[in-house]
Amino acid sequence: MKHLNHKKHGGLSTLLEFHYTPKHASWLNQVEIELSVLSRQCLERRIPDIQTLSSEIAAWEQQRSSPKGKCQLAL
Repeated sequence: MKHLNHKKHGGLSTLLEFHYTPKHASWLNQVEIELSVLSRQCLERRIPDIQTLSSEIAAWEQQRSSPKGKCQLAL
């Protein structure tokens, strides 16, 4: 197994970006959950055109990403 030469490939680390993934869930599960939430909260009705769809999704995304979002756990 060859090792990367640090001098030659020193810029490689700037190309990598790490993202947190929960221990017991994959990124695909997270995407499926978000699409399910989008479908239930935003897309339950007929949307007449692509412009309206884009603006509705943008508004939903902004609200969803706001720091005021809370989670209620029932134990």
